[in-house]
Amino acid sequence: MSNQNLDGRFDNLLREYREACPEVEPSADFMPGLWQKIEARQSVPFTMRRFTRVFVSAAAALSLVMGTLLLTPSVRNPNAVIGLIDLVEDEVATVAYADIDVEPHGEGLWQ
Repeated sequence: MSNQNLDGRFDNLLREYREACPEVEPSADFMPGLWQKIEARQSVPFTMRRFTRVFVSAAAALSLVMGTLLLTPSVRNPNAVIGLIDLVEDEVATVAYADIDVEPHGEGLWQ
């Protein structure tokens, strides 16, 4: 192909493009109108992106709160703690008395 043939095809392409796209008359409302069209197309994705960010932030905050609650000891029923302490004291006393060696023939430890 020669350069003149390529130039002719390129000129035809540009002419078809000009015919397909009407010229826009610049006016005072051109840029605001253009931005309104752009924002109208982006409103749904932008809203979804914002909703996703809020949802992820709320989920992360809720996870931190739940993790903190699970890791911190909580005393909701003070009677349960007192009961647990009594149970441990009884267990220690039982073990202490069970360790005493008593001979079955009545002989004491000091004889």
